[in-house]
Amino acid sequence: MTQWWLHLIAPGSYGAEFPLLPGGVTFHWARPGFLWAGLLLALPLMGWIYARHRRNLPHVSRWARVVMTFCRTSLFVLLMLVLAGPFVRLDSVVTHKPVIAVIRDVSQSMDMSAGPFTTAELAGPASLLSENKNDSADATANTSGDKRQTNALTRWQVSQLVLDKPLRAVREASAARFDWRLYEAGREVQPAPFAPPEVATQSTAATQEKLSSETALGAAIERVFADAAGRRLAAIVLLTDGRNTIGPAPLAVMNPPEVKASAQAALPAPLAQASPQVLPVAIGTRQPQADIAVADVLAPGDVAMGDAVAVLATVQSSGYDGTQVTVRLKEDGKEVDAATLVLAAGRQQQVTLTYEPSAVGPHMLEAAVDVQGDEPLKANNARSLPVQVGADRLRVLYVEGYPRWDYCFLEHELRRDRGLEVDSVMESSLRAAGVEAANLAAAAHLPATAEQFAAYDLVMLGDISPAMLPTATRDALAQAVREHGVGLLVQAGFQHMPHEFVTQPGDALAPLLPVTIARRTPLPEHSYTRGGELAPAFKPFRMQVTAAGSMQPAFHLFASASRNRELWSQMPVFYWCASASEPRAGAEVLARVETAEGEYPLIATQYAGRGRVMFVGTDSTYRWRRNIGSALFSRFWGQAIRYAARTKGQAGDASYLTVYPQRIEPDEQAAVELYAVDASGTPMTAPTLEVVVEKDVEEDSLTVAAPARRVTLRRAGDSGFYRGGFTPGEVGRYKVSYAPGSNATPGNASAPRSASSEISGWGGGVSAMVQVAGSQRELLHASMDYALLDELAQTTGGRVLAANELSQIESLIEATPTQVRRVVEAEAWDNWLTLVVLVGLYCLDVGVRRVLGLT
Repeated sequence: MTQWWLHLIAPGSYGAEFPLLPGGVTFHWARPGFLWAGLLLALPLMGWIYARHRRNLPHVSRWARVVMTFCRTSLFVLLMLVLAGPFVRLDSVVTHKPVIAVIRDVSQSMDMSAGPFTTAELAGPASLLSENKNDSADATANTSGDKRQTNALTRWQVSQLVLDKPLRAVREASAARFDWRLYEAGREVQPAPFAPPEVATQSTAATQEKLSSETALGAAIERVFADAAGRRLAAIVLLTDGRNTIGPAPLAVMNPPEVKASAQAALPAPLAQASPQVLPVAIGTRQPQADIAVADVLAPGDVAMGDAVAVLATVQSSGYDGTQVTVRLKEDGKEVDAATLVLAAGRQQQVTLTYEPSAVGPHMLEAAVDVQGDEPLKANNARSLPVQVGADRLRVLYVEGYPRWDYCFLEHELRRDRGLEVDSVMESSLRAAGVEAANLAAAAHLPATAEQFAAYDLVMLGDISPAMLPTATRDALAQAVREHGVGLLVQAGFQHMPHEFVTQPGDALAPLLPVTIARRTPLPEHSYTRGGELAPAFKPFRMQVTAAGSMQPAFHLFASASRNRELWSQMPVFYWCASASEPRAGAEVLARVETAEGEYPLIATQYAGRGRVMFVGTDSTYRWRRNIGSALFSRFWGQAIRYAARTKGQAGDASYLTVYPQRIEPDEQAAVELYAVDASGTPMTAPTLEVVVEKDVEEDSLTVAAPARRVTLRRAGDSGFYRGGFTPGEVGRYKVSYAPGSNATPGNASAPRSASSEISGWGGGVSAMVQVAGSQRELLHASMDYALLDELAQTTGGRVLAANELSQIESLIEATPTQVRRVVEAEAWDNWLTLVVLVGLYCLDVGVRRVLGLT
């Protein structure tokens, strides 16, 4: 009856919870004084009301006076009951079973071969194939046929058999002691039900097609901790080959106490516990697999005809120490360069190949190592990346103040880059030759008009003084950027740039910069503080790449934004940066730095008229060369120059569209930049515009086209420029289209189909393509990472188990069900029943009075 009443008055709160808990429900009063006062006054009040009605309403029948007296007395009693604060209390004892979480690896590496097993290892997997459970595993492993069958198993098949046979038996035997939970760890971590026997043993083919391109093993452990909050987590059973390609490292998750403390914070004192045991099940052989893999390929994303660029291929191997192999570079399947390499097992080796483009347009480069005859995994012997070949070399004007370290290395890289035609000017050389400050610009033969600046695609300004760039020259440069689309790249320096320019009222250069510069009073003993912030020796600065920067062309290395961000944020520390206090409206911050004065934008970009402007707020990018040479230093500057430089269509009254990166991984975001003009060539001023994203299926007539979707772009800074992004999701090629006048109606884009990332058109539609390709990180290592599994087990007091040792799980775990006292309280008056009684009494009183004509 009590449970029915609780369900009746409050089905959405405690009424649904109380019946699920064992224990008794008792009623209590928060303010019992009101209850007693109401009970003592109820009868006298009833008599007084009835006497008053009989005196004032003698013509009304006796029953009518009784009803009115009852209504008013009941309202008084109900009010006193509410003031007394009735509540119900459930005092119960809840039994919690310890949780055992099973994490199953569902990534592509599980499709690799689990063997060949050694004689000592063979008993475990062989026992999974034994249909007769009375057979000895040793006897099963002795026949050559059984050995071949066992060694032919994939890691996925072994994990299927483990779930279906020994682990199922352990679960059923310990169901009274433990709460078993299953999680699947791929790119995402999801809880999953334990499949029935007939389902668990089915098919590998259909399921393996859904294997993830990543393994988030550390994230899976974090999810287990989070889901077990409030419960004792007894053990974590891992069915994996030990590979973790995305997210936090498993050891980093298990070792710091913060994760466990935050997840177990809700546990009462009796449930306080140490770290749960990790019990990995060895899915595969411990023996290193013989394998050769191309781990990575680095090359500029944009090159020009006639250019010869260095392509850096990283090769790793095991089991082929001393073997000489050939590393080949192919363009669209045709070999263009090759180099020999003597393998050194156990470490990564780099090979430099030369690429000279054969034709303008998009191309696919591939670095490949010849497959050895006995190599079990051949899919990782090649790695590809797209490049865009342009017809013209970029003309660059580089004006620097003095030969600082960044200039020394950068000028050398620019000279080597045959896709650039660079004119360099050094202010300190002119001053050393006796040129007066007033004549520096003329002596350097700098452009004097916007049209002369327009002969260049990009102007780079280093740490120059205002005398090198007088007011008239700055005005002409600003006009060239805004009207002719000339790119501008400014690198800060502690002597002059940009703090001496922004302090001059009306200066044309300051509004072009994507950041505002804080004015600082220099410390007399530190000349470096004149234009920026100096880091203390014990706490140097470190670049922190933003989410926007991780997919920006200047920082593009991998098809994964998270990998780009992680790598670039690990660049060597530095000790000076410009005082760029905040970004301007419409600017995009690519990297930040934490200083004593706060967080500053370090690298930022914005649109100014038709041109792009990039600001680099440090003079220490040369430090990126430490220990690794020029690979990342030249990659950043080469891509930053090509991004900021004027591209085809920027100089005219035309719309153009850019999508970057050109190649991304599934579930990564692609950025879209649009410069939109109307039919008259006037930049658009609407706050938002829409583009259409649709999967390109023209090459495969059997593929069903997915419905097109609209993506909203928001205006960024000056009129005409819009920025936004989208996440494609599935693997394939996607077309992004914008149609002026119809605001991106699907199918109206008139630009020709192309794989280029940037296409422009006069008054017509513009479009761009982006390729979504799966990650190859799961296939980089053929061997099981037994060392990681063993370290995880030893760190937590567990041990690595073979398939025929799973029956020991219950004996390894000492945790037992615990009983926790739980007290739940809830108010008994704040519900719909009280309201119904109140409204009913009031309506009854008013109704009687209206019928009798008393109101």
